[in-house]
Amino acid sequence: MNTSIVDLAVVLMFSYLLLSIIASTIHELFLTLIKARSRMLLKALNNMFFDETWKSETSKLLLNSPSIRALQQDAQKFPAYIPASSFANAVLGIIRNGSTEPITVETIRAKLNDDKTLIKGEARIALLNILDAANNDYEKFIVGVESFYNSSMERVSGWFKSRYQIYMLIISAFVSVFLNVDSIHLAQTLWADKVKLEQMANAVKNEFRNIEKTDKEIIFNGSNNNPIIRIDIDKNTDTSTISIDSALSLLKIQQKDIAIAMQKVKASGLPMGWENRQAFIGAFKWEPRLAVRIAGWLITTLAVFMGAPTWFDILNKLVILRGNGKKP
Repeated sequence: MNTSIVDLAVVLMFSYLLLSIIASTIHELFLTLIKARSRMLLKALNNMFFDETWKSETSKLLLNSPSIRALQQDAQKFPAYIPASSFANAVLGIIRNGSTEPITVETIRAKLNDDKTLIKGEARIALLNILDAANNDYEKFIVGVESFYNSSMERVSGWFKSRYQIYMLIISAFVSVFLNVDSIHLAQTLWADKVKLEQMANAVKNEFRNIEKTDKEIIFNGSNNNPIIRIDIDKNTDTSTISIDSALSLLKIQQKDIAIAMQKVKASGLPMGWENRQAFIGAFKWEPRLAVRIAGWLITTLAVFMGAPTWFDILNKLVILRGNGKKP
């Protein structure tokens, strides 16, 4: 096996990993600042059922229930995430309709069958079906309501990704051009100096030992194994959860993450970036090389768009193939 080819792949993959982290952090910051998750969650709850009774009456009762309002930072800010347990409690509150009596499956069925029930139409039928499936077991009924909500939120996840992926693609292109990461030029430059390529591959291997991946995040560890960057990759929270209490604190943390990732890119010694403003402007002037440069940026854009988890997994396999890497 030609080890230079593996070395080249290792360095390229590590570059894509760092750039993906920068792009995904900017993307997350952008979505939070425009309150994308809150808007999508609100829309999803309003359209959980298609009958007009739910849209005009029941959904408003749900959104104004104490269980939901308790999750808001203030009266004007709708939460970006509602746990299934809070949704179930809100439903029970609407069924209870101000009653202070202990609620049982019998009282739930009686209230849902009452013509004066606040939950009507498709929502009422769905809850009765869940009640029947629970076989008059209260705990199973609660689990059924939570499962119904979680299934609805999985659909929201699909909507959210399809709607906002275009922004990730635009940000990926911006990062590729702003940092002038031309994959074709990068590969050609690295391949031309095999000694330097091997040195950089060794440096990547050493740096990679400080990176770990869990089911929920990719972690860059600094000295004494202290995490310095955490990138959320949780598929469930990716579309409905934010872990930062305010946009201001999020901005400060993610600015730091971007700065650290940028430092790692600069410290890598890779042939990227712009020498000055004139070099940036001149890069877009027509010349035979421009088409190749654009192709290189496009390759980088697509690579960054694929995301950090993808490049972590590939890089892990390559480092193991190269020897003395992490165990999968």
